[in-house]
Amino acid sequence: MRASQQLLWTTLLSCAHALDLSIFVHYPSHNSAVDICGLVLSVTTSLETDSKPVLLQPFGDNIYRADLNLDDRYLSAEPLLAVLGNTPKRSSSEQCEKLCPHLSPNQLAELGVRSRVPPMSHSNEVHLWPFLCQQDPSSADLRTYSAAIGQDMAFTVHLPASFSENFLPRPTDRLPAVLFKFNSEWFWDYRNQRDYEYLHNSMVVGEIKEFVLVEIEEKGVVWQNWSNQPIFDDQGPQDNCTSKCPEDLEFICQTWPHTRNLYAGGNHSWGGASLFFDELYDHVLPQILALMPRRLDEDDASLTVGTWGYCIGGLASWNALVSKPNRFNLAYLGSPAMDYNCAEPFKRLENLSWVGRPPTIYLDTGSMEDDMMRRQVRFLYEKLVLKGLVPGRDIFFSESQFGTHEEKMLWRRAQVAMKSLFAIPGPSQGPTSDRVAVPQVFGLSAEPTSVQEARPQILTWSSVLIAVLCLAGAFVVGHWSGKVLAG
Repeated sequence: MRASQQLLWTTLLSCAHALDLSIFVHYPSHNSAVDICGLVLSVTTSLETDSKPVLLQPFGDNIYRADLNLDDRYLSAEPLLAVLGNTPKRSSSEQCEKLCPHLSPNQLAELGVRSRVPPMSHSNEVHLWPFLCQQDPSSADLRTYSAAIGQDMAFTVHLPASFSENFLPRPTDRLPAVLFKFNSEWFWDYRNQRDYEYLHNSMVVGEIKEFVLVEIEEKGVVWQNWSNQPIFDDQGPQDNCTSKCPEDLEFICQTWPHTRNLYAGGNHSWGGASLFFDELYDHVLPQILALMPRRLDEDDASLTVGTWGYCIGGLASWNALVSKPNRFNLAYLGSPAMDYNCAEPFKRLENLSWVGRPPTIYLDTGSMEDDMMRRQVRFLYEKLVLKGLVPGRDIFFSESQFGTHEEKMLWRRAQVAMKSLFAIPGPSQGPTSDRVAVPQVFGLSAEPTSVQEARPQILTWSSVLIAVLCLAGAFVVGHWSGKVLAG
């Protein structure tokens, strides 16, 4: 009789785990912290009842696997995952120190943003490309001649630390965004590397998603001579507003005869902007992608390519977005010069279109900038919302308190912008790892309840069905085993 009871309980317990989660971790097996430092990998979840680390087993070259059986209560949940590393046979060699600096006997936890499982069904598969050791970014210098603007161009590419540790191939949508920054030599010429390192620290500790920053520099242009800055527009400044301004843009057109001198004076160059944006995408971007992990597909539509600039650099960023909407899908427009050529940039709004994936745009200005700048930036934000961009998801607007048009204030604004553009995504739908939705079954409330509070009372329809099937199966097994033992 005891044997049949034990078999009954075993059957019931096996039925209690209704969700399967297969986790595939892509991490170098050779010449890495695994074989040089003796790092042993495991994985854990943020689920309260299933947070104990599970050992990752080798599943081929550079792949490790763990299979988790989870309680049915987590159906549709979106838990976070973290890869861990232990060093039971820790090496103190110089090679290990280079691969995994300051390795201690304590357990390592995955750096960067934690991966979130999509809403779970009964069978789930997740792929991860973690890094646990490296924290220092790297950089590369590119040089090319731009036929569009007729001069030599330099590009400084800042790369996240994860590439130094885990350079394994991955799908395109798992690559970080590439962000081109205009007028880099005008703003922060002497501290670009330091600025990126500050932002990079936010990536390493998981405050923002990783991105690759590309500084665009024009030969012979330095921060002391703003008048040499190229204006990335296809047209030079016109003398007068030749066509009648729309009524809602009249406030810009009326001031153009006075503001025109800001653009027409000095040695500014213009024209060829559209061709230059094509050069960035067709010639420079492939060189940048060559510095990143190899793509497992050719899904260019999944690339996130953006631009960032202030003032006339903000105008350049806007022009790249609206003239090449199928190529550039992210933009940071800092106090953009939307008044250029009698508000001509506003007319290009009609070029902005998308199918499926909308662009992501961050707009900002300073509260102490002139009324014209603040008014036109807010007006652009309102136009983009009317176009269909969703505030807080596709488009962001900020007016920085006490903000001016000066570099130190722009850096302050930039930190806020990056935390919006590269924010950590939350759960898409359904319950999270620590909150579950309680359906109206058997008189239960539909209000969200914590997992701890809900554990004794949650009954979903799938749970009821599984319980009935398990009990029926257990009864058959118990009845059959009793007969066998009696016989």
